[in-house]
Amino acid sequence: MSNSKHNNNLRVRIQSDKPVVPIGKPGERIVEITLIAPPSTGDKPHIPLNLSLVIDRSGSMQGKKLQYAKEAALHVIDLMSEKDRLAVVAYDDKVTTLMSSQLLSDSVKDELKSRIMTLQAGASTFLYGGWLAGSREVAEAINDESVNRTLLLSDGLANVGERNINALSIHAQELFLRHISTSCFGVGLDYDEHLLESMANHGGGRFQFLETLQAIPLVFEREFEELISIYLRDVQIKLDLPASAKASVYANWHSEMEGSQLKIFLGSLASGQKRSIYIKLTQLQGKKGDHLEIPVTVTGRDAEGTEQAISTALKLKSIDQQKEAAALPDSELMARFAVVDLAQKANEALQRERAGDRAGSVILMRNSLYQHSPNVSESDRRKYERMQAEMSRGLSEEDRKRHHYQEYQSRRGSQFIRDYSLDFVKGLPLVRVEGLSVLINTAVNRSFGAPNEWLFLNEMFPLLHQYDGMTVKNISAALEKKVDVVLGMDILQRLFVHIDPNHRVMVFSQRPIHSHQLRPIDRSAWLSAAGKRPIVELFMAETMLKMQLMTALNITLLPEYILQSSSPIHQDEILLPGLVKMTAPIYKLPIRFLEREFQLECASLPASLEQQLGMHNDEGLLGVELFRKIPSYLSFPEQELALVK
Repeated sequence: MSNSKHNNNLRVRIQSDKPVVPIGKPGERIVEITLIAPPSTGDKPHIPLNLSLVIDRSGSMQGKKLQYAKEAALHVIDLMSEKDRLAVVAYDDKVTTLMSSQLLSDSVKDELKSRIMTLQAGASTFLYGGWLAGSREVAEAINDESVNRTLLLSDGLANVGERNINALSIHAQELFLRHISTSCFGVGLDYDEHLLESMANHGGGRFQFLETLQAIPLVFEREFEELISIYLRDVQIKLDLPASAKASVYANWHSEMEGSQLKIFLGSLASGQKRSIYIKLTQLQGKKGDHLEIPVTVTGRDAEGTEQAISTALKLKSIDQQKEAAALPDSELMARFAVVDLAQKANEALQRERAGDRAGSVILMRNSLYQHSPNVSESDRRKYERMQAEMSRGLSEEDRKRHHYQEYQSRRGSQFIRDYSLDFVKGLPLVRVEGLSVLINTAVNRSFGAPNEWLFLNEMFPLLHQYDGMTVKNISAALEKKVDVVLGMDILQRLFVHIDPNHRVMVFSQRPIHSHQLRPIDRSAWLSAAGKRPIVELFMAETMLKMQLMTALNITLLPEYILQSSSPIHQDEILLPGLVKMTAPIYKLPIRFLEREFQLECASLPASLEQQLGMHNDEGLLGVELFRKIPSYLSFPEQELALVK
């Protein structure tokens, strides 16, 4: 049975696997409570921020790690307003407060940036001391109107001071209950992922794995974007349970029992955010001719600090034991629950594997898969079977970190958004994805590669071994660079992609990416699709052309008549679709696109290719040069291309 309530646009839905409970015998129910915050209207100022940025400057941060961490700090400072407060703390074996918490006037910003730029790598890792010093700065400036959070960045194991996971998590929890949350950012492969996640879970913040160093500023920006879009703070769910009932809360959300009341602490809820919490209730028993009713209240404080509350209830009909046993569970709810429970078991299995118990980790996952077999998707089944095989052989540190972060996102229902290193090889975009070299190619309708299937964004995708005569082997030969996978439109059409040539990062997401860097932007709706290829409009010599977007084309190809009045600047080798090499005259021409003009290198569209693709005189092929110059955003599900200003 499902019950839904809303108040001030916040929606709360409560549902159980079965709408019934047995009479005369203890039963159990899986309960799903979903909170959905309304999208931002953009007409309200953000809640003032009271933040502390705690930066690891231990010896292992030497070089690019510390460089990008400093860049991230400068970027966060630029994003914050004069009504926000910030403290910055750095630590190695000693703790240094670069600046105590202050309101960010322009002069304070300039001074703080100067101090951050002087940071140099030091010695050991006093994580506890650095984090505690940062949290104290937040505590001293705390007030009812602000969002209070410590942002902790570390690349190594805590080896000075308190190092026990339970002790640090309890400290984070105590601060969280005083309205100071903690988000943790793990850099590289040497930090303790279970420690940082536990601190974030108990501290009411988020955990992030920063594998791609140059993406550190982007990840901190996304944290900032969530902070300024908070709809409710100090969100709690309270369930008044029957006296005999027991409760287990999944996904490591902090919870407490006070008598027969279960409290679940969710921290903040951002605009447009959806959170689903799963609870197993046991020792539930119905009474003949009656309903079992479990009151549920959701509370939180809005931007003005006013407490908001929504009350609803889970109502379970009391029925005969045999009828209760025969009632079918809600298959959709159980499929959603399976994702969370399997991710939780996978985290336990990863901890066992790290401790050397490979057999125990495999058995745990095998039993969990069997338990959820009626409800688990085929993709998840293959993913966990692959994980079992990897754990039985022993995981590398890279694989431990990647699997752990994927399962963390599954447990918490987080947006699957990943940042990958981007390089342009012979002008074409190659992305390093989980150790594989991936070519982005909007010209192919099916992805293909060397493996039979590919784990990408926490989902298993089948791959062809060849497409239209192309293989990764001959593509590798043409690019003189190993290519493992060609990512085509069958997968891309589901994704939101941010291409950042300045940081050499490509961001993939399963939901729209909300980022300050993507605003303001020029947007263009795709007119249609040839097969499944995007088509956009641009102007050349006052002629409107329809251009098929081809990311595996290193140059723009235009109809011959467009180039007749221009002179070539040189001859060069170009790669045609299918990576066929051809030497051709190269022109440099102004192109107007989205009210902006660019100088792009162009060549004549070969008649044979025009015929092969079934093109017309007013059509051309837009190559990847544009994306090598200008940050862009490709929203494939919404059929939009945006250029970032």
